[in-house]
Amino acid sequence: MLYHLLYPLHTTFSVFNVTRYITFRTAAASLTALALSLLMGPWLIRTLREFQIGQVIRHEGPATHRTKAGTPTMGGLLILASALIPTLLWADLTNIYIWIAVFATAAFGITTVRYAEHARDRAPALRANRTAEEKSGNTPKFDCSITRVEDAQGHVQTLTPGMDEEPVKVKFGRDNRETYAEAASTRLLWALGFYADGIFPVRVTCLNCPADPQRASGTKGTHVFNEGVIERKAKGRKMYEVPNEEQGWSWKELDTVARPSYEKDGLRMIAAFIIHSDNKPAQQRLVCDGVEVNQATTPFTTTCQASRILIQDVGATFGGGGAFTNKTSAKMNLSEWSKKAMWKKVGTSSAPADCQAELPASLAATDGLSNPAISEEGRRFAAGLMCQLSDRQLTDLFTVARVAEEPDFRNADGSFKNGLNEAAVVKQWVDAFKRKREALAAGRCRMKTPPADLAVLDNPAGLPAVPNFCTARPL
Repeated sequence: MLYHLLYPLHTTFSVFNVTRYITFRTAAASLTALALSLLMGPWLIRTLREFQIGQVIRHEGPATHRTKAGTPTMGGLLILASALIPTLLWADLTNIYIWIAVFATAAFGITTVRYAEHARDRAPALRANRTAEEKSGNTPKFDCSITRVEDAQGHVQTLTPGMDEEPVKVKFGRDNRETYAEAASTRLLWALGFYADGIFPVRVTCLNCPADPQRASGTKGTHVFNEGVIERKAKGRKMYEVPNEEQGWSWKELDTVARPSYEKDGLRMIAAFIIHSDNKPAQQRLVCDGVEVNQATTPFTTTCQASRILIQDVGATFGGGGAFTNKTSAKMNLSEWSKKAMWKKVGTSSAPADCQAELPASLAATDGLSNPAISEEGRRFAAGLMCQLSDRQLTDLFTVARVAEEPDFRNADGSFKNGLNEAAVVKQWVDAFKRKREALAAGRCRMKTPPADLAVLDNPAGLPAVPNFCTARPL
């Protein structure tokens, strides 16, 4: 670009004649690349840290490598920029081979970025028994076995059979927004009648535990983590094709499920409502109740009495979504979630439209859900369920999720910011939820495959009277 701008000036200013020499332009491009890397490097590192895009260290690797956990990755972006920008500035852009090299380099770079984001989210985890060991990934977490359970008043609870032998995943930390998002989203899914894993907010007293259980570092002893959740998988054996244990179902495959269209579109609508952007197949699970194996056949024949689909990872919800779902704005962020529109396209009672929900997908969401089309039966089904939730239920939902503990509402010393308390914070979340719900209830879309009896949309549970806590009627 600069070559084409400067060289024509050599007839007026002879000094610009040097730009025709490839050796000069090579040197100029090298200096430009150096300047770009020095100027962009610190900013890029800060940005990657903000998005929590860090190095994952596998547990089976050398112990000396564990100190590298969390080191910003995807630094190749800096190399790409430092190579492509100087080339475009100083090369002869009329040369076709320059463009082939530029496009090939950029294509390989984009592929690598998408792979890095996908691989980071598939990091393996280590099981532990009665101890806290290192777990890979960027979210603070560890596995442990339960030895004692107390309620909020300190009363010891009776363990269910096998609970003390079953390792559970513990996510912890006041700054860990996933703990708040998962507690809120799973309870919403439960309330609406959909399957989800059990996420239980707890205070964890960890025995024989290092001070930093995420990286298995620090003095071992008894450590208390006040802001934490434990995860217990929903009932049912996971189904997958060997050896791909991380296999889940994609949203594109949802249409192949033998269920009414209003249920499937209703689930899409709810995913858009909570802005479940990180919705790649590994975040969904297919499970089976009643597995039977017939060993008399060759090979063995396995049958499933009842199968179910569920969303198994909703840590990046109730935020703004976007390309990188590990950044703070994508997880349990009131400001970001409140300003996101419910619809990209929507109609009214007098003019129904081909509706499209607002759901910005992440870069890692291959075969994921992005701005899904929503039918009227799906909207009506989801809105009808949502509008049955009372203010008391919504208040309980966000109270249990402990949203008032989020760093957005706290000072550095842990005290509430001026004018805030738990009730005020919970009310802000409830009010934001109700505004979005009104937008869902007021919209009107075109029917795609309406059921023969519309009562299944309006009253799927067969209640004597269907409560409606929305101002707008969803029906």
